[in-house]
Parts: sequence; structure tokens; C-alpha cells
Amino acid sequence: MGEGRTVYEGLGKIKATPEQMAESLVDAMPAELKELFQKLELL
Repeated sequence: MGEGRTVYEGLGKIKATPEQMAESLVDAMPAELKELFQKLELL
């Protein structure tokens, strides 16, 4: 795999590594879901 992938979000493009995309998803999680994932040691 290459360094990054182009992801279409809405009308624009975002170029990010899989790690950066995962971090963005975690940042966008509702607080309760993030706390649950942390409790379950998934983050």
C-alpha cells in the first residue's frame, strides 16, 4: 500500500494514511461511545 489514500468526504477529497483516518473517526465519535471503546480497551 502507498503512504496515503484519497478519501471522498462530502464534496471534497481528503488524503490521509489509514492511521490518520482512524484518528479522525475516533475524534468524531460521541463522548459516550469513545468512553465505552476505552473501557473495552478497543482504543
